Amino acid sequence: MSCEIGPKIVGCRVVIKTLNSRIEGDVRNVDSNCSKVSLVNAAVVATGAKLPELYRIFVKDIVSITLAGENDISPENLTSGLSQLSFNSPPCIEKKVKPLLITHIEKKCSSVHLPPPSAPSNDRKIQPLVMQKVLPAHIKTLNNSIQVDVLTNKVPFEKAGEGGLASTLPNYTLIENIDELYKSAIGRLEKESVIGLSVEGVRTGRFGVVCWIGIATSDHVFLFDMCSLGSTGVNRGLANIFTNDKVIKVIHDCRCMSDAFVHQYGVKLNNVFDTQVAALVVDKNKYGKFNRYVPSLTRSLTDILNLPSMSMYHPRKRMGHEKEDEAIWKTRPLPQHLIEGAVFNVCWLRKLRLAIMEILLSDVTFGTSLYLKEISELADDSVAEKGVVAHVIPMSFKALHKMSRNGDACEDFHDTVPQNGCDPYVSFTRHISHVRKT
Repeated sequence: MSCEIGPKIVGCRVVIKTLNSRIEGDVRNVDSNCSKVSLVNAAVVATGAKLPELYRIFVKDIVSITLAGENDISPENLTSGLSQLSFNSPPCIEKKVKPLLITHIEKKCSSVHLPPPSAPSNDRKIQPLVMQKVLPAHIKTLNNSIQVDVLTNKVPFEKAGEGGLASTLPNYTLIENIDELYKSAIGRLEKESVIGLSVEGVRTGRFGVVCWIGIATSDHVFLFDMCSLGSTGVNRGLANIFTNDKVIKVIHDCRCMSDAFVHQYGVKLNNVFDTQVAALVVDKNKYGKFNRYVPSLTRSLTDILNLPSMSMYHPRKRMGHEKEDEAIWKTRPLPQHLIEGAVFNVCWLRKLRLAIMEILLSDVTFGTSLYLKEISELADDSVAEKGVVAHVIPMSFKALHKMSRNGDACEDFHDTVPQNGCDPYVSFTRHISHVRKT
């Protein structure tokens, strides 16, 4: 093979096949010792994903090189054909380079084949140049754009046409301006005794961005576009609802929301029922001590309301890229699947509160049922005796007596983190080392 091909491909558009992928780009340089090829304007052929501005590929990892646009170049005339073409290097490439040694050219495909890479040694493994996405086993067979769906927080389904979030959500209204619709919504919310309240945004807190505020009544959800309304939208009516001690605000984890409202809007939330705190108390009553890890909304909905994971909205954020991924909430118009996600995050809070209250009051309810029949079911000759000992707790209340485990003061924490409510399309959680294996 002619050694002239090496410098001739500098400046050409090529497709380089490696062990793991096919990459297309313009050859900018072949380094002085012929160990790597530098590309500009490079992208992965299969997905179109853009690669870094200057992308280098080691020669040992290259299986073949194809000149883009060449259809039929035989081994006999490839060298002469190349010599007749005007392959100009980019202006910034002035230095001479060693020719890239190529041993074989395949007919009709313009592929320049290099010797197959040598087997990796025992002490060093060849790392792939482009890390490809590995799908969990339970979603490999799904016939949809699962990779795109998962990364954009869409909710994929196993079968086309299967009902989505929209079929289980209440009616909702998007409010983007301070107009009659805004005033009507505020007037309606001021008459409510219990509302659900949630926030969507970027790193929500005093240093973050509040993009949407969701407020739910028994049959409707209002989504307030805070990127449009701003502080004026809060001061014109929302603040009165947040501070009203006659309106119960049901929130799942109010910490960051309270921080944002205080430091961005100067508003302190009043009369809050936090379902995450309540779920922790329910868990503490069950295990005798608090769980070290707080329950997510989806886990609470699964444990307490028995909602299936497939019917929930599961927000997904890459570790180390949380701010970048959450920025999608600033998109206008907001994608439909995110609107449905925001509605989901607030519409179940009222029902979750009632269910938790029933659990927390279960001992009171059971004890009351014992009281109701404590005397009424006695024979006539036993009623007088019960009246004498009315100041003593009934013996039947032994069923309600719960001893703390080993007599501990319950100051420790347990580490049980069930997989209830986890995203069925993601095989990891932030508590991955603590998730109970099944």
